[in-house]
Amino acid sequence: MLERVEKDTRKRVYTQIEALKIFYPAEDYHQKYALRRHPEIIRLLVNHYKNEKEFMESTIAARLNGYLGGHGNLGIVREEILKLDIEDDKKTKLIGLLEKVIR
Repeated sequence: MLERVEKDTRKRVYTQIEALKIFYPAEDYHQKYALRRHPEIIRLLVNHYKNEKEFMESTIAARLNGYLGGHGNLGIVREEILKLDIEDDKKTKLIGLLEKVIR
């Protein structure tokens, strides 16, 4: 595994890499960090879920967090949003919000 990481990053790795034995999720305020910085997006979508926790655990929250964190591009984001099971006006508003922050 170390060799693969070094090859992928083209950098020497000094940290020991071990198999995961126990996983502890981060505190809630660390989850979906990039998405949490955009509460207007959360407010727009959260009512499609039982509560904010369910939304934050959803696939769309994970995808939006990635896009807002700089992974992906607006074209891909638009395609995914247009496939969402939400009202068209919310899709338009969501795309508009994301256009302001994703380049």
